[in-house]
Amino acid sequence: NTEKEWKELCSENFVKKTSQLLLEGNDINVVQIGAHIGFEQNDPLAQGLTRLLDEVTSLFGNDELRKRFHWTFVEPSPPNFKRLEENLMKNSAICDMRGINAAVVSDSVKESGQMPFYTVQDTVDPTTGFDSLSGEKFPHWVTQVSSFSKEPFAYLEKEVFKKKGLNVNDYMVESTVVTKSFSGLMKETLQVSGNTMRPHLILIDTEGFDCEIVKGISPSSVFLPEYLVYEHSSCGAESRSAAEKHLNNMGYRLHQSSFQNTVAVKSL
Repeated sequence: NTEKEWKELCSENFVKKTSQLLLEGNDINVVQIGAHIGFEQNDPLAQGLTRLLDEVTSLFGNDELRKRFHWTFVEPSPPNFKRLEENLMKNSAICDMRGINAAVVSDSVKESGQMPFYTVQDTVDPTTGFDSLSGEKFPHWVTQVSSFSKEPFAYLEKEVFKKKGLNVNDYMVESTVVTKSFSGLMKETLQVSGNTMRPHLILIDTEGFDCEIVKGISPSSVFLPEYLVYEHSSCGAESRSAAEKHLNNMGYRLHQSSFQNTVAVKSL
């Protein structure tokens, strides 16, 4: 599906606008909410963004452009975040990158707080899916399942653990994670990157919580992105419909790029 989302963005002049902004001396902010460990094969658009930066810097012979491209990876799961930090170090030449260990909630939550959060325990390697406890190899995406709710783990039990004669409850870990409101996170991100431009692109993949984040974005927020990609397939029908209506009311055009994701573009 990565290719489909990239094509939708390209049809809305994403590559042209991004390149032009960089060449004009502007900063670009990309924020990835629910980043897992970063730079994965099924990571929506990451390969496209990396290729875009490679081509622009090569074409214009100016590697300094990378310093003005700020890519923030937000991941609440502690074991996933540890591997994410390692991957950011390995890929640090791509652009200015940083990781934030937090979960994102609605703008109606005014201050940062803490909430219980459920993840797969750290005996399962987040890259390969190999479990050092049982010696079994799970699907590589298994540690991407983390949530405020236990519900996604019912799917893991049925489709993965039960088939291997294992119990998902032996692998589900409850931890307490820091929460940040959408606009609070964006404010922190822009302050750290040293510029006040609103986010250019926001990617959301939070195991069924995407529509809740979208619905909770304040219409008066100064951090509304020009481009927004989120996963609608795990949202309930009512929540998905409410998120789409909210985006329409805030002036976004919506593209259902695949059965999984929606691409929203702000009409300026």
